[in-house]
Amino acid sequence: MTIRLSIFTVLLVVVHSALQSQVHDAEISYFKTNIVIRNRTKTEEIRYEIKINNRNGERFTKVSIPYSKLYKLSRIAAFIKDSEGETIKSLKKSEIVDKSIMNWFSFYEDNFIKEFTLKHNEYPYTLVYTYQYEAKEFLEICDWSPVIDNSIPTIQAELTITTPIDYRIQYKSESVNKPNIDTLEDVVKHKWNEKYDNLIRTETMSPPLQKLLPGVRVIPEIFSYETAGSLESWESFGNWQYNLMEGLNVLPDLEKMKILEITEKAKSQEEKILLLFHYLQDETRYINISLGTGGYKPHTAGYVVQNKYGDCKALSNYFKTMLDYIGIPSYYTKIYANRYIPDFATDFPSPQFNHIILNIPQKGGDLWLDCTNEAAFGYLGTSCQNREVLVVKKDSSFLAKTPALMPKDVLTTQKISVKMANNEAIVHFDGIYRGEWYEVLLSLESDYNELEKAFIVRNNFVPAGFQLNQYSIKKFERDSAKMGFSMETSTPNLYKIYGNELIIYNLTHNLPQFENPKKRKSAVQIDYPINFTDSIVFQIPAGYKVTGTSFSDSIVSEFGQYNLQVDLEAEAISLVKKILILPNFIPIASYKAFYDFYKEIFDREANLHFTLIKE
Repeated sequence: MTIRLSIFTVLLVVVHSALQSQVHDAEISYFKTNIVIRNRTKTEEIRYEIKINNRNGERFTKVSIPYSKLYKLSRIAAFIKDSEGETIKSLKKSEIVDKSIMNWFSFYEDNFIKEFTLKHNEYPYTLVYTYQYEAKEFLEICDWSPVIDNSIPTIQAELTITTPIDYRIQYKSESVNKPNIDTLEDVVKHKWNEKYDNLIRTETMSPPLQKLLPGVRVIPEIFSYETAGSLESWESFGNWQYNLMEGLNVLPDLEKMKILEITEKAKSQEEKILLLFHYLQDETRYINISLGTGGYKPHTAGYVVQNKYGDCKALSNYFKTMLDYIGIPSYYTKIYANRYIPDFATDFPSPQFNHIILNIPQKGGDLWLDCTNEAAFGYLGTSCQNREVLVVKKDSSFLAKTPALMPKDVLTTQKISVKMANNEAIVHFDGIYRGEWYEVLLSLESDYNELEKAFIVRNNFVPAGFQLNQYSIKKFERDSAKMGFSMETSTPNLYKIYGNELIIYNLTHNLPQFENPKKRKSAVQIDYPINFTDSIVFQIPAGYKVTGTSFSDSIVSEFGQYNLQVDLEAEAISLVKKILILPNFIPIASYKAFYDFYKEIFDREANLHFTLIKE
């Protein structure tokens, strides 16, 4: 996974809201999943009954069913029932479209979807569709939830898992009733019944849906997935991954010579790692290649040398192989990379990962490298910081935690100058950006053409009510985790003339708006610090003088701090303001205290202005 963050960063999330009596666009009348494991083969039958109540609900009549060469799909059937329960339309085989899933960052994938649309023109009606999967190799029996869309209810959902009596499973559930367990001759049947009638609406910076939706995750204790494996412990899971990689670490002789040539003048082990990491960045590129053992087995180091590309598994294996060749130990490391820190179950050994990085022990502290990363050496980024990982080591794999981003790692500093011209403000921004905005600017500079960049800057960097005149992006030295960004804008909204008075309004940051405690239902999850310092100079127009005196202001809390210094001079008003919001998980019981702190900052920013008198 490269650092290619969406420019349109959304602070998503969730909160439970009581199901109202109003008619929803659609609802899941019945959702059944029946899984049978026999002779080490998993068969999964799925049935949906979706009641479509109006035209907006028709978005649920377009059905996409994913599958792969490892997860074989069959027995697709669908039909529509009217409000009386009579079948009025059935799906034809010719109406099913088969597609390959190709992401923009993929070279090749063996993942596919079958799609169809089946709808009616009289509401309400019910779409019923069924299909079946079969898999001979699997690490997970299911990751099941009664929810298919958080905006519509599920009236009834069932999950049934039938296994041989000697087949051991483990499961972990969240907000789901305990299963009924029956032993019938030579099989054991686990059955969960659930519904979803507490719908979800978005709130600012609440935890990801994964933490709030009901669900059940079920895994086999012993499995076979190309090679035998066990999920009895993290160590046994790591051993399976280690064994899967046997023989993938062979380098061509010419590549060995190149490695020695690159590192021969290095004065330290870390310098050798740095030089080889630059070589990796310069000579290879990240391309997703989902083939073979379901995304768990890397391509060989020789494959990357030959083709100059690879996915996270292949590039990590290749870099590890280079380090092994010069005697530097490193470890293939499994991680879940995402904007939000996931709800990781340390007591439930299972495949809770979607990405690979490298762990490299060093005397001064471990190095963690994302081998798909275009960013500075050693910078893991917002998607990999401060989360549980599985370090794969022969017979001694273990859980560890990646370093958390500190306030200095995400500090944004801006120098802003404001002057009045033709009754509007000309505003120059000159900033140095770290953390998430460093990643955004790096991606913007690397992955977009000039027209695309201008569109993204205009719609995401320019404050509301401002006109973009020009901008520039600056890259610093290669391994400096910061980017420069400058722009000139104009706005009529900072200066207002009332008779002999000129009011200058504050330049506020676009701070997120949090819900009133009386309405808020969910916790707040802030995964890394929000930290910025603005130095603003308002030039005083000729013929005016400022009233009042210089002052300072501050707010200090367990949640962060706000500092403001204002200097009023004859020719300019100078402000230095600092806002720091600390990473935190704030339960709803503590939300009011956080809200009061945050609102105090918000209000002081919104109410700050300066009065000038005409001389």
